[in-house]
Amino acid sequence: EYLGPLYSVVLETICSALVKDETGAYMESKDWKSVLPKLKKTLSDFCKEHSITDEHKEVMVKKLDGFNSKTNGNKLTAPFEQVGYKLSKQEKDVIRDRNLFLHGKIHERPSDESWLKSKLLYVCMELRKLCGLLLFRHAGFKGPILNNAVEMGLEEALKNKEPLFITYDEKTEAPPANGKA
Repeated sequence: EYLGPLYSVVLETICSALVKDETGAYMESKDWKSVLPKLKKTLSDFCKEHSITDEHKEVMVKKLDGFNSKTNGNKLTAPFEQVGYKLSKQEKDVIRDRNLFLHGKIHERPSDESWLKSKLLYVCMELRKLCGLLLFRHAGFKGPILNNAVEMGLEEALKNKEPLFITYDEKTEAPPANGKA
């Protein structure tokens, strides 16, 4: 299925375009430049003390270089705060787990393949909803946004009691039965 990876990349692209903090750093560059050498020295001393190989030490030092960078998860949730949308636990889980699509690491391998298909479709529809929500809100749209996972009757969405429509004020309501407001 191509929807999962596609929506995962689309979400990252939208978030990159909307996020205001271009540096993505926790500390100012000049502050980090004074902290990093001390961290590297501490790590070097630790490696000597515990007989850690130079190759392993080199990997750890490279990882230290990225310690001041915000995680991808932070970058992907910040735009929702900017548009005034509070992510649910399920939506945060979907954002966190989107890498399963990108790296082919689906951990659950049940014998019931229909369950897996339903779960994957749910995640795809959630990613799609989140992408649309960001784009619509950023554009100033304040009307209802259809939650495809609920409209499709996906088990996960129904179990989570998700609304059929997401409205700007987060009051969720189904459309009138006769189609008129």
